[in-house]
Amino acid sequence: MIIKNISKKTAIATEAKIADNFITRLKGLLGSDHLEEGRALIIRPCNGVHTIGMNYSIDVIFIDKNDKVIKIVVDMPSRKISTCSNASYVIETPSGVVSMTNTTIGDIISIL
Repeated sequence: MIIKNISKKTAIATEAKIADNFITRLKGLLGSDHLEEGRALIIRPCNGVHTIGMNYSIDVIFIDKNDKVIKIVVDMPSRKISTCSNASYVIETPSGVVSMTNTTIGDIISIL
């Protein structure tokens, strides 16, 4: 899957995976040692994530039911929790992607 920021005309990820069942959502990125450039994980449904057990930082983008960015956590370190009650899904990317793509709250996201 490809994730695009329609508002900024940038690609957030060119190889995204989706975690959309109990097991894949529970596992998330746990057990991985890093997230490669161009990759991302979409967790759906989701309104909260954690980095407990991870040993690297990630950027987290919370998206509402209209595919609008409603919260961003940049460079979220290990052993942290972040939530957003209005989120429908979350995109986890390597640290730095939010800055590189100039993604901001209010942007519209497309998943192809």
